[in-house]
Amino acid sequence: MTDKKETPRDFRRKIKRAEESRDLWKDKHQIVQYELKKARAKLDAVKQSRDKWHDKYEHTSSMTKELKEDLTVLQEETKSLRELERLKKK
Repeated sequence: MTDKKETPRDFRRKIKRAEESRDLWKDKHQIVQYELKKARAKLDAVKQSRDKWHDKYEHTSSMTKELKEDLTVLQEETKSLRELERLKKK
């Protein structure tokens, strides 16, 4: 085996390949960072939307409960008034 001495030309080629590899890695890393940022923004938007709809559900649920209670009271009052009218007619 003979030891081949590295020439300046070979050394420059290695440096150029290393720089290209580094640049490709940087580009790929930037793309990944951009996609991660987009995914985080989308996740935040989904969380906000979910919270908004959850709040609407809670509000609607409480309103429904209140309206059902009001309806029950009104039905009882109506029943009582009908009973009174029936008794007055007798």
